[in-house]
Amino acid sequence: MILYHYTTGQKLVQIIESGYLIPSAAGGKPGEVPLLWFSKSKDYEPTALKMMQTAAGQFFILTPEQQRELVGNVRFALDTEKFHVMPWATACKTAGISNRERKTLERVGADQGGNCKNWFATDDYLPVWMLRVEVETDHGWMPLEEAAV
Repeated sequence: MILYHYTTGQKLVQIIESGYLIPSAAGGKPGEVPLLWFSKSKDYEPTALKMMQTAAGQFFILTPEQQRELVGNVRFALDTEKFHVMPWATACKTAGISNRERKTLERVGADQGGNCKNWFATDDYLPVWMLRVEVETDHGWMPLEEAAV
């Protein structure tokens, strides 16, 4: 099975320079175990879209198209035959996310168009050179080396 870690073009250089995709607990509660999240979604994972603020102070979630234009869409493809991943519920237990919080995250994710059946995680640092890096262009997802970025 192929899973994708979606991120922005803004973070691509930092990730490539570090050489790894690194688990994080950013946005989690204190003491949460850092994990690196992936999705089975092949087009884009709705819960990975970033939020913007209007001049009037209102927040909104970017569409994949808006995000591609503003900050770039990048994904790292992971072959699960090469790395251990946990399905959503197991990953939540590993991270220390309570059942109540897990249900809230599932509801919020579904409201954004996501599906927890698509969500997986690992606590491993993943070497970038072992992953396929793709950039979304006007012509769809392309390998980084073929995309004009």
